[in-house]
Amino acid sequence: MTEYVRGTRFIKKALVKNKFSLSFNKTKEFSLNIQRANIPGIAVPSVNTDNPFINRPIYGTKPEYEDLIIEFIVDDVLNSWGMIHDWMRSFAPSEMTFEELDERITVDRPRFDSYRKDLPDIEDLQYEGNVIPDGTLFDDAVLIVNNSGNIQELQLTFKDIFPTALSSIPLDVTAESDDLVLCTASFKYWYYTLGRKGEI
Repeated sequence: MTEYVRGTRFIKKALVKNKFSLSFNKTKEFSLNIQRANIPGIAVPSVNTDNPFINRPIYGTKPEYEDLIIEFIVDDVLNSWGMIHDWMRSFAPSEMTFEELDERITVDRPRFDSYRKDLPDIEDLQYEGNVIPDGTLFDDAVLIVNNSGNIQELQLTFKDIFPTALSSIPLDVTAESDDLVLCTASFKYWYYTLGRKGEI
């Protein structure tokens, strides 16, 4: 890919969107099936201050991140799809009553310094889906973006990530036998850090 100039500003080689990798810290085997992912956007809503004539907006202090959305191949034994399904069921088990779930997971528990420690372990829940080895309900993920020369340029680290949506599996008796089955999953997270070449 050649370098080009737009206007008076010199622009380096354009981003190549197929040179990336996304890996989860505790579920590394799932990363091999990921086909598409996004670099989530960020917004910091402004805050209006009172003024006798017109409100003056000032910068906000609470960033809002878009979801991380991935598309992945569903393997023939449904390990990839089932892993996310079991992960979601582990913190939202239908076998528990609302009272039992509220007792186990409460927003009033300390966060930040003991964010993971004070949340319930997967093995403590009635549902048997122990999908993350150390039993926590959160994971960390790393998205690496390479340049056109396949050299790492960017690294996003997602802290305390967890799935919030998983698409259905389409089945079709008229489909070709070698057609890939793709599903999507959406993830929320606490925040992500951004590292560039030379800072990683």
